[in-house]
Amino acid sequence: MSENIPLFPLHTVLFPGASLALQVFEPRYLELVKLCLKKELPFGVVLIREGQETGPTPTFHNTGTLTMIQDFDRLDNGLLSIQCLGGRLFSVDHWRVATHQLLIAEIDTLPDPQPEQIPQQYHFLEPVLDLLMQHAGLPQPLPLYRREINWFSYRLAELLPFPLGFKQRLLETTDPHQRLHLLTSEYQRTH
Repeated sequence: MSENIPLFPLHTVLFPGASLALQVFEPRYLELVKLCLKKELPFGVVLIREGQETGPTPTFHNTGTLTMIQDFDRLDNGLLSIQCLGGRLFSVDHWRVATHQLLIAEIDTLPDPQPEQIPQQYHFLEPVLDLLMQHAGLPQPLPLYRREINWFSYRLAELLPFPLGFKQRLLETTDPHQRLHLLTSEYQRTH
């Protein structure tokens, strides 16, 4: 099912279930926050291919993550701080530039993969994820979540220091087994 959402191109890859803190000051993104809060809409985070987060419209990848604003606050420096949470994946069909240079995209949400347990051959990565989460100051999840392949592979992809292009490839890999295989191969190659 297609829908229209505002886009926020960034030099980051946001995975489902990941938190994102942003400081907003450009008129187009202040408009995005206003629109999303007023209508209780998500916005889309997409990785920039070329260009910057501020200024002219950058080129960006077509697969991104729907994002909901969880909290917001006006900072002493006048910027707006928002706390967000990544949700479902989507693909951009078309996009246009609207008021204040805000990007509005027609998107299709991608299906959520079925929950499954992590295959035995990947259990060696559990202590790696524990250390990464501890280092990032993230709370330890309930055992029910830790052993679920989608959650597990997304958290590893989020927290391991992979290049952005590879993280985008992991985001676009909708089969969790394939995602975990790619991630494990790259982890073993670099560690």
